[in-house]
Amino acid sequence: IAWMNLDLGIETCFYDGMTIYAFTWLQFLFPFYVWFLIALIIVLSRFSDRVANSLGSNPVATLATLLLVSYSKILRSVIAVFTVATLEYPDNSYKHVWLYDSSVPYFKRSDHIVLGAFAVMVSVFLFLPYTLLLLCGHWLQAHSQWWILSWINKIKPFMDAYHAPYKKESRYWTGIILLARCALFLTFAFNALGNASVNLLAITSVTAGLAALAWI
Repeated sequence: IAWMNLDLGIETCFYDGMTIYAFTWLQFLFPFYVWFLIALIIVLSRFSDRVANSLGSNPVATLATLLLVSYSKILRSVIAVFTVATLEYPDNSYKHVWLYDSSVPYFKRSDHIVLGAFAVMVSVFLFLPYTLLLLCGHWLQAHSQWWILSWINKIKPFMDAYHAPYKKESRYWTGIILLARCALFLTFAFNALGNASVNLLAITSVTAGLAALAWI
């Protein structure tokens, strides 16, 4: 079911004793594997006409879609690293632990700190720029004559793959939908107990906000 919904990733226990820590690293590995394949295809297409011709008439749209599919996996993996749970004891004391492994104190063990630092780097250098690029890319393209923004002309085919379905003045919608996805994922993550009312409120609010923005 996950694969049919394009929720691609590593869901298998590869060896006896595999921990959630190792599993989380594998969840990061899959999007990077997809990106490596995309980069490899781009490089091969640049230097080999045979590869380029075998990809069909519009390979850029397919590669851009693969990037978009891996976005959710990266988002979920980053959120999973920072999700916290609180253990309460009969003597009224409590302890903060990692939600996915209660034996790991929340960012007090070196392995969790390393994983958190990697998640921050992915967020700052990959996740955030990609989101902002799809949100503001059409404005950046409008000023691509500035030397500081000239680099955007090199990725124009990718940008067109995301923005082409929209009218010129509405090409921020891909970024808006990504922000809506972030809001829902964060809500579901913090609502660890699965309160149906909270989830329903979040879905309703995001849907109403998107509808209002579309109407405006």
